[in-house]
Formats: sequence, structure tokens, C-alpha cells
Amino acid sequence: MKAGGTDWRNPQRLKVIAVALMVGLFLFMELVLHFYLGIDIIYTHFFYIFLILTGMWYHEKAVFAGCALGAVHIGIEYLSTGTITLGVAVRAGMFILVAYLSGYLFEKIAEEQNRFMAYVVDTVGQAQVCSYPARSALKLRGESRNDITRMQRDGDIGGLIAYLHAKNPEIRYCAAAALGDTGDLRAVEPLAGMLGNEETSVRWKAAEALSSIGAPAVDTLIRSLKDESVDARWMAAIALGDTGDLRAVRPLIETLRDEEDRYVWSRAALALGRIGAPALDALIHALRTGEEQVRQGAALALGKIPEPAAIEALVGALDDRCEDVRLEAAGALGETGEPAVRPLITAMCGADRDRREMIAEALTSIGSPAIEPLLDVISHDDWTVRAGTATALGKMGDESAVSAITGMLDDVHEEVRAAARNALKAVKNK
Repeated sequence: MKAGGTDWRNPQRLKVIAVALMVGLFLFMELVLHFYLGIDIIYTHFFYIFLILTGMWYHEKAVFAGCALGAVHIGIEYLSTGTITLGVAVRAGMFILVAYLSGYLFEKIAEEQNRFMAYVVDTVGQAQVCSYPARSALKLRGESRNDITRMQRDGDIGGLIAYLHAKNPEIRYCAAAALGDTGDLRAVEPLAGMLGNEETSVRWKAAEALSSIGAPAVDTLIRSLKDESVDARWMAAIALGDTGDLRAVRPLIETLRDEEDRYVWSRAALALGRIGAPALDALIHALRTGEEQVRQGAALALGKIPEPAAIEALVGALDDRCEDVRLEAAGALGETGEPAVRPLITAMCGADRDRREMIAEALTSIGSPAIEPLLDVISHDDWTVRAGTATALGKMGDESAVSAITGMLDDVHEEVRAAARNALKAVKNK
């Protein structure tokens, strides 16, 4: 099955069919009950079930369904009576409100689930995510782990591919793992079709299997970056990052434009960071010339590549015209660690207060490796460096710097003295 799938069992296709059937039913109700019989209450309660389901499946797009139902309800009322009653108008407004709230809530739930899974992956690695070590091999429709072991031993790739569609998610998970172990090219397309599977563990295992297959799976994964399923897109991005293949760089940068789901955007950026130095030139170019969202993603990715050129580009982005890009660059520099300390201190020269604040935040994120270099420049000739140093030391809250900060209270420049006073208060409040 190809990414995105044409099989009728594909969850995305089933959702579209369900929505179409419900819309048809509700239009029938509006025409028969509302238009012909003049009934405008009770039956509309069923609309809320549809709106909640739409919010669960399509998140913020559910509001369009609410607007459509509201418009039809008001339109039928006007056609049948020539007027629009307050009750009908309020009901239409409730359709829109329920659609918006359900979409918003389900989107936030999905983001939290994805964030947790990504944290687990970043912490323990994909190989250990959502495994089933404590569960016995359940048999459903005659399918079992023993079958998978036998098929893997016998090289029965077709059988393993068929088991990707098992009813039991544990069996799907194990089949995906086995296919990844075989490295067989015939498994690439079927595994890509599982990136949007409704079971989280199956999605992760399919992505891991595809990254294990490596270069032969790259073209298919690149196509999956444009899959209709949000889950498939961000899982494809993760898998491409794990392959480290240069062919993925340009498509991943294009994916930074994905406005439908911020999680796809962030996973594409982190995938570029995992590819590392080979993606450096393209990321620097994107940071300097791309549109706003692309620049943000490039900054996030460059923070994962502790190369001098990446740090230089991120320091330059502290002057970006977009505040979000500036903040992303500062955060990325903080994640880069010790290699970014000296460039950040140098960047304080001639900096205005806002830029010094961002640099101070980045140095604070770096922590103790930045303290000694900051103390070395506490008497710098440039007052902006002195002021920025005081601000950074204050944010760090390290008591060993109190003496040095106190000495700055007599500085000839008022902004330095003010920064020192604020820094001492910050240290005291830590």
C-alpha cells in the first residue's frame, strides 16, 4: 500500500466516508424535518456528535463543518418561513462554537501526546518506544508472534506485509519490526503506509523500520512528507532524519513551510539537526533568505549542529526582523552549549538592550560553562558588553559572581550600574 493509501481500510479514507455519510444524513434531516415539516429542534442534537467527531479527526478544520451546518440551518429556516428566528440563529452559533472548541481541545491533546512520545524517543531511543515486553502474544484471527518469527525465518516477506494489517496492534507492531530487520525493499511502501496508523506504537515502529532500511526507503519517505495524514508527515520527517541521507535535506526544508501542523514543522527541523553538518549550508541559506516560518525552523535545526558556521549564523539571526526568529535563534544558541559562549559575548558589543537580554538568556541556558568567560570580560572597554555581562550573571544567579557584580555598581555608565543593581536583586531572589 502506498503512502497515503488507496485501500478502503485506510483510516483517513474511512473518516472521509463517515463524514460524507453523516453530512448526507443531516442534509436529509434539514430538508425533510425542517423545510417540509417545519421542525427545527431535537434532531439538531445529533449534529453535535458529528461536530465532536470532526474535531477529533480534523482538529481546527472542524470549524468549517460548524459554519457549514450553521449556514444550512439558517438557510433552510429562511427558505421555509421567510424569517430567521433567534433560536435558529443561536443554534447555528452553537454549531460553530462546539466545532471550534472540540477541534481546539483535540488538537491540544494530540500535541501533548506527540510531545510526550518525542520526549521518550529523544530520551531512550526509538528502539525502546512502545514495546510490548510484558504482554503475551495474543492470538486474533489466528495471528501470533510465532507466525511472525516463522515468516521472518523463512523469508516470507509477503506474509509479514499482510500482517501489517492485523487487527491486533501488537501483531502490526511486531510485523513492522520484522520487516525492518529484513531490510527487504518490498517492505518500503507497505511500511510507509503505516506511518499514519491509528496506533502510536505502530507508527513509531514503522518509522524505525524504514530508517533501518535506509537509503532505499528515502524516496518513499520524501513522498510521505506530503501525505494527507499529519501523523504520516511528521513520522516520515523523523525517519528521514535517522537515515542521515542528503537527499532528505531539501524536502525537509520545504516541509518547514507546513502550516497545517506545527508538530510537523518542529520534527522536520529536528530531523535536519540530526542529519547535521551535511545539511549546514542549506540551513544557513534558509535562515538568511527563507520566509519567517522557514527561518524559525532553520534556527531550531542549527541549534543541534555545534559547528562554528552554525553558531555564527544563529548569532546573526539575533538581528532578524521577526521576533519569533530572534527568540528561536537565542534558544538554539543556548542549546549549542559551550562553543557558543565566546561568540555570544562578542555579539554583545554595541548591542541594544533587547539584544543583550536575548544573549543573556542564551548564556543562562548554557549555564556554568559561561560563568568564567563572562567574569573575564566584566571590565570590558565596551560598556554594552559590561551591561550584558551583568545581566547574564544576574540571570544565572551564581553567588560566586556577586563580588564582581557589586564592583560594577560604581561603573561610569548608568546602564551598566542599572544592570548590576538588577543582577544583584536577581541573585538574591534565586
